[in-house]
Amino acid sequence: MIIMPFKLKLLNIFCFCFAAGIPFFDSFGIGGHRLGNLHQITVVVLALYLFLGTSFLKYNPWRSVKLTYVKYFLLFNAGIFASFLLSGSITSLSVQHMTFYFELAFIYLLFSEVIFDSTTVRSFYYGLTLGLALSVFIGVMQFLKVPAFNLFKDDELNANTSYVSEGDAVDVLRVWGPFGNALSFSFYISVAGMLSFYFFHKVKKQKFIAWCVFAMSVLGICLTISRMALFAFVFCIALVYYLSVDRRRRARFLAVVVVLTIVGALGLSALTSEDPILSRFAASQDDFVTGRLALWEVGYKVWLNNLFFGTGPGNLNEQLYDNGWRIVGKDIIETTPGHVENYYLTVLFTFGLVPFLIFAAYLTKLVQACYRLLKAGLADKNLADGIPLLGGVVCLLLNNLINPVMNSDIRIQLLMVLQMAICTGMYRKYSTTPEYESTSGSSDLSLPKVWRHI
Repeated sequence: MIIMPFKLKLLNIFCFCFAAGIPFFDSFGIGGHRLGNLHQITVVVLALYLFLGTSFLKYNPWRSVKLTYVKYFLLFNAGIFASFLLSGSITSLSVQHMTFYFELAFIYLLFSEVIFDSTTVRSFYYGLTLGLALSVFIGVMQFLKVPAFNLFKDDELNANTSYVSEGDAVDVLRVWGPFGNALSFSFYISVAGMLSFYFFHKVKKQKFIAWCVFAMSVLGICLTISRMALFAFVFCIALVYYLSVDRRRRARFLAVVVVLTIVGALGLSALTSEDPILSRFAASQDDFVTGRLALWEVGYKVWLNNLFFGTGPGNLNEQLYDNGWRIVGKDIIETTPGHVENYYLTVLFTFGLVPFLIFAAYLTKLVQACYRLLKAGLADKNLADGIPLLGGVVCLLLNNLINPVMNSDIRIQLLMVLQMAICTGMYRKYSTTPEYESTSGSSDLSLPKVWRHI
């Protein structure tokens, strides 16, 4: 009993540092060893969990509550193991890729047990904001060409850190922050920015800071020249606002959105004809046809040969190569698990139809839980910490449509794990409230009444 405050304070400091450090995990190496890699993080989180012990965990009165999306999440990991066993091609890369998902699931389970106090949840949000601010600052310094902030050697940078427009009219740098990859960086900014914005806007009621976070996030995303990350961020900011206001204000908001969309489309059309960088937005359809669609067609052929359990972890790149996708070199094929520029299709082609359907059910239930927390948080200040989660999760899911980085980058996966762990703690707490009982009975499987009217 006496050491409970000390353990809670230690946990909160750890969670703050963990969230702040996400963009820097596994980014740098010393003496051939990566700092903050997934194995190291797993060991550290486990050590913290063991240190806290049962004397701390017993203070969580909602620990025994079982959630449907967690069951699907664990079943999805079981599906990955089945895909591994049935792939017919087990390599060191296969083991590495499967272990990647298992360790992330283990980290989630540990965090979901210890995150139940509101001060712990808020420590995560504060840390996330600090990490976001540091990352964008580094990105701005890179844009200003300050050498000390390059952080990576030229051969360590992903190819998408440069942008060459049609006809070589302009050749510019797309900042990569602490990621070494411009699109991963923009993915991180959009999700972290969304969470931080609504934490200060709705939870802390500090709107000036919230709008500073908004401006900082938009600036960072624009410096990466990422279309989907910008759309996902703005869309989710608007989505949470729409769901947070009454019907009359919703009608006014939709009218404003329609007007801004029309004006923006006309203005962008005029600007893209003059600006080679903005022309990237107009070229989205061409990029899709010549790039992603062609890759998806090859991936589809691969999947037809491995319908129910896919190619198996770590084997997609090799199968794509064997079916005619020769854009990547053999060295990349043998060292990376592979993707098809879309995380959902990557999951389908890699793990097969059975795990994919479980994965889809897990995401559906997670979004439903986050939606309920948003509504509950708006009505009950004790649940307000859950308000940002719906926008954060939807923002992440939208980015996944054209960005497969969750298949290999621990930083983006940890953002997902972090939101899931917070959602689990908050939803367990919510499940004991009278409002929950009146809308969904004793199970989180049924839809609340308000969900049916959207």
